[in-house]
Parts: sequence; C-alpha cells; structure tokens
Amino acid sequence: MSYSSSVVFIPGSDLSGIENADILSIKVILYSGLSSKERTVHHTFYTTTLPLEERLNAIETQLTLGNIIDSFAQDEDALQALANVLHSSNTLAQKVSELMQQ
Repeated sequence: MSYSSSVVFIPGSDLSGIENADILSIKVILYSGLSSKERTVHHTFYTTTLPLEERLNAIETQLTLGNIIDSFAQDEDALQALANVLHSSNTLAQKVSELMQQ
C-alpha cells in the first residue's frame, strides 16, 4: 500500500485487516527545494481506547522543536530551509511588535 500526505495520518479505512501487534512500514519522504530525503519507519500497531482529546495531547507532546529539528538535521538543504522559515517568522514577529508599539 502507498499513501501520500503532508502529515503522517492514515485513515482507519486504510488500516482494515491490520491486527494489534502487526508491524507497519511507513515510508516518509521529505522534500526541500530540489532535494529529498527518504526514510522508512517501522511502527508496531496497537488500537487505543483513549478519547480523541487525550490522544491528540499525547501526540502534541512529541511535536517538540527539538524533534522537528532532529528530523531536518539529516539533510543540509532541509536544515537551511528550516532556518530560513524560523528567521522569517522571527522577523515577522518583530515587525508586528514594532507596529503595535507605534
């Protein structure tokens, strides 16, 4: 099965026939400029009975800036693109702050 998305989300309908403790191989391709980096992640599948809000909170705790930078650090072009975005965000935040003080 092949699944393409800008986020790692697999609808339940695509998981039909998968049992608890099955190992999923998820191919992630990161594109940055003219380069790309491919990585396959192996995940042991387990269903959960946690309410959606608790599941989202658990996922959110894993989305740290450090984890994001670590994933970009494997590719020089991707790391430079991330640095450009962060610089642009800081510059924009500074401009907004200056305008609000006027």
